[in-house]
Amino acid sequence: MSVGAVVLGVLNGLTIGLLAVGFVLVYKSNRFLNLAHAQLGTLSAVLVAKWVIDWGWNWWLAYVLAIEEADESVRHSVLRHRSIRLSADRLADAGH
Repeated sequence: MSVGAVVLGVLNGLTIGLLAVGFVLVYKSNRFLNLAHAQLGTLSAVLVAKWVIDWGWNWWLAYVLAIEEADESVRHSVLRHRSIRLSADRLADAGH
């Protein structure tokens, strides 16, 4: 078995472990199973791969920018969800 195969196996195992810890933390804190949790890591991974492999960017620069982009995406979706919820609450209050 080559060293590269061992390193890839370890990295895959660590990634799956981090995703599992994220599922557990979200479920234990909210009693809600967030099935979109893995999508956050996938977005960053795809961006890094695209920027490094296809466009030839520096790995560290692509990594930092992908994390920032994923963070911005989460903030945007959370704020959008809150505004939709507030609008629905206002409509419900206006009806009563």
